[in-house]
Amino acid sequence: MLQLAPVFRNIISLFMRWFAALIGLSRESAVTKLPRYEGIFIDLDTAGVLASSESKLAHFDAMASKCKLRTALKRQLLRIDAICSSSIDGRRVRYEDVATLEAAVMNSPFSDDDNTSLVRLAKKSGLANGLGDVVCYRYMKTVEWVSRNIGAGMHIDQNIFSAVRRLYNESEIGLLSDLEESGIDDFEPDAREGPAFGNEQYDELLREYVDLVNSNTLLVSVQAELSHAHLQLMKPYAGNLDAFERIFSYVVFYRRGLLTGSIAPLAVGPSLNVKQHTQSIASNMTSIAKGSFTPEIVKAVFQSTAFCTNISTRVAQICMNVLDALWTNAQKKIDAVRSDSTVMDLAKLFLEWPYLTVAIAAEKLDRSFSATNNAMHALLKCGYIAESGRLSKHRLFCATELVEAFQDVANRVISGKPLNRDTILTEILEGTEVLEGELQGG
Repeated sequence: MLQLAPVFRNIISLFMRWFAALIGLSRESAVTKLPRYEGIFIDLDTAGVLASSESKLAHFDAMASKCKLRTALKRQLLRIDAICSSSIDGRRVRYEDVATLEAAVMNSPFSDDDNTSLVRLAKKSGLANGLGDVVCYRYMKTVEWVSRNIGAGMHIDQNIFSAVRRLYNESEIGLLSDLEESGIDDFEPDAREGPAFGNEQYDELLREYVDLVNSNTLLVSVQAELSHAHLQLMKPYAGNLDAFERIFSYVVFYRRGLLTGSIAPLAVGPSLNVKQHTQSIASNMTSIAKGSFTPEIVKAVFQSTAFCTNISTRVAQICMNVLDALWTNAQKKIDAVRSDSTVMDLAKLFLEWPYLTVAIAAEKLDRSFSATNNAMHALLKCGYIAESGRLSKHRLFCATELVEAFQDVANRVISGKPLNRDTILTEILEGTEVLEGELQGG
């Protein structure tokens, strides 16, 4: 057996070299597919950590696709991701307010593609942070669109920029939120729906980015991280880019098949430590711009990437466990009072939509108003839900235990001190420029 050890070592060594080439770690592979990133070489230890984190996420995605509460789970993960995304920009958005806005939209006759109507509805609903709530809502809608429309192996072209822009325009929401009620009707949205073409250097960046997104040679999380950096160089949209970067990371994840039907709350990792996340982005951007990726920088950047993927998976698993526990408790409560198909279906609906009126619930369940109203009172009687005020002229009911549980999840994954990611990034980059100037002057 001892004589065979060197043979096994050689086999393992050959396998690792083959594995490195297969996932795009070799310089030759990078040169062929991604000319801008030919200097990137990921050591095998970091590659192993990245591959392990992706494996865990893929395992969760498979579990989520078979989960009996998968529709409710997807909606809860969307909310958590959107709330964490807002926190990175220094906003504090409450879970209950986002869910209340969703109920208000379902109770309204207008299309939720209209930011003007959304902002007005948020103001009318008396939400404490109307801007943040609307931004969260639009972010959720955009990520959901990506999850439904981007599939494994799909070819992505430049139209993705205008498609995402139509769904998510944080700058426009901010302008609308600053207007008085009388001025909202006169607001004219910016007709530009994507990056400005025509500049030769910009068009080259755009082509390189599209090639990057359509590449199959890199680890998926590496590809998503490079997508972040490339978008920072391109700046395809005005204003905050961090939310856009996560949306395009979802494009990468779904196109590569790492995600299929579930959601990975990608904002959780950055929201835990906004400053560290921003410093990572800054070093990433600077290195790519100068072509000076050192092994140390590469390792630090992608170790952070693996951490973010891992923490997203862990939080997603926690959300699944919370839902399972809530549903188990709900069934016990309902069985003690009354149990029929309408009551059970309504109880499950509350796991997806924590705030409902009888009319909204009746429409979603395709039941009569009378049957839904009786079921609502049964859930009220057993303590599964509570009345939570009014939505227009309708009584609004809330699954209070669920709201408290997921608000607690959100609180635990958001850093205690509100920080603005773009402000920190500007300070870091300006500090880097000052330091370089002093060094050159010295």
